[in-house]
Amino acid sequence: MNLASSIAVIGISLAAFTSAAEGEKTFAFSEEDLDFFNTYVESILRENCYECHSHKAKKSKGGLVLDSRAGLITGGDSGSSIDLDNLSASLLLKAIQYGDEDLQMPPDGKLGGGDIAQLTEWVERGAPHAVEGKLAKEEGPDYAKLIAEHWSFQPVKNPVPPAGNGSAIDRFVEHKLSEKNLQRRKPADDLTLLRRLHFDLTGLPPTEPQLNAFLAARESADRETAFNYVIDMLLDSPAFGERWGRHWLDVARYAESNGKSRDVINPHAWRYRDWVYEAIAANMPFNQFIIEQIAGDLLPAEKWEHRDQQVQATGFLAIGAKSFSEGNFEMDLVDDQIDTVTQSMLGLTVACARCHDHKFDPIPTADYYAMAGIFRSTKSKYGRGLRNRNTPEYQLLHVLGPTAEQQIAAAKARDELIAKWDKAVKDTTKKVNALQKKLPKNWKARAADLAKVEEGEDREGEANEDKAIREFLAAQENLKVARENLKTAKTRQLPKMNFAMGVEDAEKLEDTKIHIRGEPGNLGESVPRGFLSGLNFHGAPEPNRAQSGRLELALWIAHENNPLTARVMANRIWQHLFGRGLVPTVDNFGVNGEAPSHPGLLDHLAHTFMHDHLWSVKDLIRDIVRSETYRQASEFDEAAYEIDPENRLLWRMNRKRLEAEPFRDAILMTGGNLEIAPPKWGSRVAQIGNGEVGRGENRVPLEEPFLHRGAYLPILRTDLDPFLKTFDLPEPSQPQGERIATNVPAQSLWIMNNPFVVGQAESAAKRLLESGEPDTSARVRKLFRIALSREPSKAELSRAAAFFEKEENLQRWTTFAHALIASAEFRYVD
Repeated sequence: MNLASSIAVIGISLAAFTSAAEGEKTFAFSEEDLDFFNTYVESILRENCYECHSHKAKKSKGGLVLDSRAGLITGGDSGSSIDLDNLSASLLLKAIQYGDEDLQMPPDGKLGGGDIAQLTEWVERGAPHAVEGKLAKEEGPDYAKLIAEHWSFQPVKNPVPPAGNGSAIDRFVEHKLSEKNLQRRKPADDLTLLRRLHFDLTGLPPTEPQLNAFLAARESADRETAFNYVIDMLLDSPAFGERWGRHWLDVARYAESNGKSRDVINPHAWRYRDWVYEAIAANMPFNQFIIEQIAGDLLPAEKWEHRDQQVQATGFLAIGAKSFSEGNFEMDLVDDQIDTVTQSMLGLTVACARCHDHKFDPIPTADYYAMAGIFRSTKSKYGRGLRNRNTPEYQLLHVLGPTAEQQIAAAKARDELIAKWDKAVKDTTKKVNALQKKLPKNWKARAADLAKVEEGEDREGEANEDKAIREFLAAQENLKVARENLKTAKTRQLPKMNFAMGVEDAEKLEDTKIHIRGEPGNLGESVPRGFLSGLNFHGAPEPNRAQSGRLELALWIAHENNPLTARVMANRIWQHLFGRGLVPTVDNFGVNGEAPSHPGLLDHLAHTFMHDHLWSVKDLIRDIVRSETYRQASEFDEAAYEIDPENRLLWRMNRKRLEAEPFRDAILMTGGNLEIAPPKWGSRVAQIGNGEVGRGENRVPLEEPFLHRGAYLPILRTDLDPFLKTFDLPEPSQPQGERIATNVPAQSLWIMNNPFVVGQAESAAKRLLESGEPDTSARVRKLFRIALSREPSKAELSRAAAFFEKEENLQRWTTFAHALIASAEFRYVD
């Protein structure tokens, strides 16, 4: 019995018939309600119900039709499926939720959680529905007008900076401030700026030696020279790659497991993470950074090392969340890839066009399926999942190393040998069992005498029995040999393979038909593989029909004439340095996103990024952090606040709270225990190996102390590190360009009571007591420099002296260090 057949037996009473039918004539729904039905609910009903219960199918088993609201509420032989007086108590919901053992539908298995949630919301909205099978249609936006007028779809210009003094950045900002009679704040003091630069560029506070070196350079040269040296040093450090690579991993929805209801572990995902860190540290041009992540496997490579790096880069497309239990797995995988590519690199929500033309942006559903054809012509190498548990990993992942082809060949040969002898064991076992049934009861005794019996001495019947015994014994011997050979084949040692997630072109290249309303069973016309038709700029490449089209897609995104790519990345860089983008909606440059506060400045940054700096992220960051706009203080001004409360005009520097990883790193550095070098084993998740989260996996590697940078902490989608989760790590199943900074009691409690924080405070105290500093005042100064990157004020020194006046021991120093770590100044950057 299917879902619809079960619905037919649901009802309250036939009395609902008349009122339901009458209510259908006058019931009004919002456009949002109808869109919810068209986008989510209609496909569930079509897949499970319409075949037997719709006007179109001309079937109404049990008297029930479901392709109109009247038919749904009228119900079948037993009455209505929906309780109009108490929607949440509708029997339809009770049935699909399996809350009653006698009322469960579909009876052959509960619907997926997503389907249940969508049906529940639909019913609670009042079951908005088409009337008599006619689906609601809405007027879409004027795409041609949007393409011609919306700011982000216009070519990037090279605007002339306003007249004035200072850098181009400062003049653009100063011009906007002057329009409101505002002025930017005075420059931040040197140590505040030094701390800001260190955290913004590397995610780490300055060490005491670095602080002392800066002060010495400032004295021996000048302030500007000292700061320029610091900027260059930080940009050249591996820590820069980790800091800014972690920013990118947020939009790449990086994780080391698949998430969803069966959270399968991806033990090789870390290779993509490390590729990102290394590429950014090496200042890979951003256009190349894009191309390698989308199509690195399709690029030429002279050396195996380069080839390995390029295929690791395509892990970007393979690491997304996956639901192996959903029936539309292939298209859901494609949808994740389209969504991630377009949001992270173009700032557009193209995935919204999966079920219908985009409601706001000039993206027809045909464009979605043009891109879907590219990714359906791509084979994702994500590992075993739930569907390939017995498939060798070399078939499911990229094999790395100089001898990858030879290793694969050797593994295939061994697997073929195993298969050969496994078949031999099975076939011979069947033969042995069959022959054994023909043996006489006393076959064991007679087998021992067979060697003594001369040919023809026995009667004919006994000779036949002896022949059966001989065949049986020979088969037993063959089985023994086959088992030994199978054992030898299985224990044959092969060199360890190194694997990486990624993609490659599929054997079958094909265009994709439009899935009407996103339904796999309701197909429209086929769409040639391609890109967004509304962004057809000069020099745009065309898909290579002999390949998937991924390479041309990457080149199209990374093209200097694409109006979105450079703007989106320049805005991301600005957002990470200032705490807010010039376009606040960093992942949405479409019509529903916000317009830039400084359009000229954004285009200046994007144009400079592409043409002056040749897509160098480091060079653009260098320009910004050298500006007076970046170097200004974060001091509050009430008059300026009244005019610009959100500081969109940048009259002061925004105060930024440290994200989870740099906050944790700073705590470890204060305790003197942070291991700066990357972990040698790659990832703790790699130590776990294949398996599922919460299903008996080896948790020992996850529970051991971890003193490396937070950028290397395990990221399991359904089992996030408690610290990262408490301090707002975004849920890594979709692109997230901006982290939300919450302020909740759990954070304060964690800082005050967690053994990790208390332990690092105690470690800092021990270091101070063993530092050889001559007195309490010197030790207080040292701790302030370590924890807060500054000297204590006279008032702070006085309070510290009073605190230690009666007693100065490990416990009191631990309390003092803990107080600094728990302070707002520690976890905020001014």
